[in-house]
Amino acid sequence: MNWIYIQNFVIFVNLIIIIYMFIKYTKRISYDQTLEILNKNVDLLNSVYRKQHSNDLKKMVELYSEVQTILKISNSSLISLLRYDYSKRYITLQFMFSINGSGEIVHESRLDKLPATSNILNLKILESECNNLYDLKTEEIKDIDPKTYQLLKSCGIEKVFFRNIRKCESSPLGYIAFSYNEDYEIDDRQREEIMRITTKISQLL
Repeated sequence: MNWIYIQNFVIFVNLIIIIYMFIKYTKRISYDQTLEILNKNVDLLNSVYRKQHSNDLKKMVELYSEVQTILKISNSSLISLLRYDYSKRYITLQFMFSINGSGEIVHESRLDKLPATSNILNLKILESECNNLYDLKTEEIKDIDPKTYQLLKSCGIEKVFFRNIRKCESSPLGYIAFSYNEDYEIDDRQREEIMRITTKISQLL
């Protein structure tokens, strides 16, 4: 159960107890006893929060480790991990982090909070199957998406490999993309390892 739901439930229980205490106060119910219950519930909430925070931190460290492994295997200059944020009307991108060729972690991106259909590259990624690794050369979008083309060129990106990530057959959770400053080709061994690791990553998102 998500800790936010647990938190809301505990807060709701505390509110009920407060109302109960107010009603029963005229009947001389023990104030100290009610306060003790409230304190126990607050302690429970704090405990749940600390546990969830610890689990989230552990997952993030595992994600960093797996993505760094792909960086080494792929020999890419930059690798990025993004999640899809689904709403009733549209899908937006939630940028998680990038790691450059030097192993430096980046926590900011121009893609964060953008619609998943904001440009040709993101649209191709969203529409791609999850059971394969795909690539796109920067020159391929020169005439159909000049703005994205210029952005990629300004970053020295000539080619991008990507894979949608999902746990089951439902909508993808997000995607991983790694970039190159040249027209790089991934061999079968690299592809197999990258597919294996991205499958592990799907269990952490």
